[in-house]
Amino acid sequence: MMGFKNVIGVGGAMFNLAQCRYIADTHHHVIHVVDGDLAGLKGIVQTLENALEFGLKFEFVIIPSESGDDPDDYRRNKNHDDFHRLYANRLSAGSALGLAYAKLSSEAKFPDMAGKILSVRASLPPGERQNFDVVLRQFGIALQVEKEAIDDLSKLLCYFSLEE
Repeated sequence: MMGFKNVIGVGGAMFNLAQCRYIADTHHHVIHVVDGDLAGLKGIVQTLENALEFGLKFEFVIIPSESGDDPDDYRRNKNHDDFHRLYANRLSAGSALGLAYAKLSSEAKFPDMAGKILSVRASLPPGERQNFDVVLRQFGIALQVEKEAIDDLSKLLCYFSLEE
């Protein structure tokens, strides 16, 4: 694809567990191209959740949703420079996950996704968690995950101590 080696098509917005397992046998760094629509953003979350088990490092090239193209159409309809610009500006796992959180936060089913996203965030290396937090701040979202987790744990401990 446009001069790139080791290119595969996963047939959707996410890498499933079997695909992650297969890739992990020979590679540890994957650059995944997704569209920036809701399915693509949800695919980022699911891909990272699946990849964690195999120690895969993912980066993401996100096709602008306003283009209306999926990755293959974008590749066919745009010139090489457009795609290479997106590739050069690909996002780390933490940044892509932060972008997914920020953009999906207005969705009706977001509370279901928020827990999954924060769970994946907690499994990322510290630098990637920082990238996640930086992206949220860029969208004006103040997230205090550790404080909220400690508060929830404190409430849970109080609940159990009251039952005794």
